[in-house]
Amino acid sequence: MSGLVKSTSRVVIGGRQLAATLALIGCAMSGAVADDFRRLSGSQIRTALAGMEISDGVHWRQVQDRDGTLRIYSIGRSTVGKWLIEKNENRFDFSPPEGGCFEVWLSGKNVKLKPTGLGLAFEGVVEVPSEGK
Repeated sequence: MSGLVKSTSRVVIGGRQLAATLALIGCAMSGAVADDFRRLSGSQIRTALAGMEISDGVHWRQVQDRDGTLRIYSIGRSTVGKWLIEKNENRFDFSPPEGGCFEVWLSGKNVKLKPTGLGLAFEGVVEVPSEGK
């Protein structure tokens, strides 16, 4: 019976070691994924996002028309404003609390918009607008 207890404690210790190892691997992988994103300059933002749609695929999408019009569709609600490039940031102008300036980070078709002020970053996928498909 003492062998069984000893074996059980080894499993627990092994489990702790496994959890710590998995946590380290997870940190390393998240660092590698974060490194795949690169911050875009103003001209790169215009090239990547003008005439395109950013969406989470389910709840919201925003279309940045080439003429500077910004159209946002979110759970049955639509909002229209303007978008422009300002100091290497994507600026959205329309009624608060939606507007603001965002750094744009891109990795393939995946995009992160990080606010330069208060607010939460959001992530999505860049693609041809759904009405243009």
